[in-house]
Amino acid sequence: LPNSVRLAIVTLSRNGAGLYANQPHESSVSRALEALTNSNLLEEIKVSMINLSELCELSPEMVKWLVKAYGGCGLDHVETIMTTHVNEVDLQGAGCTIFAATFKLFPFCGRCEELTHFEVGKINYSAAIHSAKYVAAIRRALSRHKAESSIVRRGMTALGAFLAGPACFLGDEKKLFDDTTRLTFMNSLEECLDIMTSYQNEIEIISVSMWYLRCMLMVDPMESKVCGSRLFAEIFESVCMHDNIDLRINACCALLSLIHEDHEDEMISATEGGLLARALMLCLGAESEELVEVSSELTAIIIYRAVRFVGDIIDAKDSIRTIVSCMIRNDGKPDIICNCCMILASIVALHDDDDLPLIIEHGGLSGIVNIMDNYSENRVVIENSSKALRDIVKGTPSECLPPNLFKTIMNVMEENIGNPDVMSSLLETIWHLSSRESEYVDHFSTQQAISSIIETMNLNIPDVNVQSGGCAALWSLAIHGDNKHLIGNCGGLESITNSLMAHLDSFFLLVPSC
Repeated sequence: LPNSVRLAIVTLSRNGAGLYANQPHESSVSRALEALTNSNLLEEIKVSMINLSELCELSPEMVKWLVKAYGGCGLDHVETIMTTHVNEVDLQGAGCTIFAATFKLFPFCGRCEELTHFEVGKINYSAAIHSAKYVAAIRRALSRHKAESSIVRRGMTALGAFLAGPACFLGDEKKLFDDTTRLTFMNSLEECLDIMTSYQNEIEIISVSMWYLRCMLMVDPMESKVCGSRLFAEIFESVCMHDNIDLRINACCALLSLIHEDHEDEMISATEGGLLARALMLCLGAESEELVEVSSELTAIIIYRAVRFVGDIIDAKDSIRTIVSCMIRNDGKPDIICNCCMILASIVALHDDDDLPLIIEHGGLSGIVNIMDNYSENRVVIENSSKALRDIVKGTPSECLPPNLFKTIMNVMEENIGNPDVMSSLLETIWHLSSRESEYVDHFSTQQAISSIIETMNLNIPDVNVQSGGCAALWSLAIHGDNKHLIGNCGGLESITNSLMAHLDSFFLLVPSC
């Protein structure tokens, strides 16, 4: 056909994938690829590329047909077009969209050029979907067209999708990349930060860039050392200054990856800790479960490891109310419960006389006791809640203690008697309760209670914390009534002797046992 006629056909097809979408998948992709690879007319190549990108966004089956085309080299044709037309904005944007759709469908396993196996129409195919040259094409598009917001958004989406596979599915397996893949992404964090600086007012680009940062840091956290404080500052700003839920989730996840590195305490100390703390308090009250979970984990770690922030978090009633409310509101979500218990335990450990009454006033103590009742067989929840209970009970007046506390402690001891982490906390709690003149002295001055303490010590001889807690509990009970006889009749003296013999070099155990 004459060029004028062909141009007219191309113009009519500018409705995008609508020209092919009603045809079978194979036919739609084949026609678009044929036009893309056989035409010498730039305008027709552009429209074919755009059509192909819209087809891939329409259906995962379209992506599969593209990948399997030309003997598994369909994506090579897309990369070739991007390489030979580097200055064409429409082509570069469409190519990034195609790669983004492909990487989302086929998770990356961690090694470039490895074959990915998939099925189309009950037939098995293989293709090198995750190729270094595809990443190079995307990064080149971002570098050449950094002023084009559409390409930046699509390109960062594609890079994030490439890394999301190992970040999401391989969890804690760090240093996943082989040398080829690491070279492929070298300096990409710094380029990403440049983009975030240039587009600081465009939330969509900031959000997808933070998603990429999150994935990159989860897969290879050592990359963070290249960017240092600048990286922290950008992440902190995303947590503190933006209300976008997805952006905050990704920023919190990125920060979680960073604070597990050796340099995190110094870096966090150099930032606006109070601003971060207040932002995290807002996140704890969010409706998004994912945001609450990741922000509560981040808050718990920061409080525990950088206690200078705690004053900023708990300087008002609303802060403690938010933490307790978050714990109670998410009663069916163990991870969030654990994080909130860790936060409350760290707050109490600071020995601020104003904090404990607020925790009790807002229902923190009773909430923890109820959690222990409901999760007595959940090891992680019980370990964290029992530690929080120990620290809170230590300074709580007897009249403020929940009426079901004794029953809860005995039930949890029975369910977790072989868990030294739980038992050491509960035995120390019993020590605190029985060291004061209250009804709890009578509760624990029974053969059942004293036998449970001694049995716990006997079953956890190697654990010095259990032995110390048990000896302290027996010590405080022995000064009341006839408890000396009960302790002796239940084998307490033998247990104390066994504790000493097993831990002769422990000064920590010496005082309560003697």
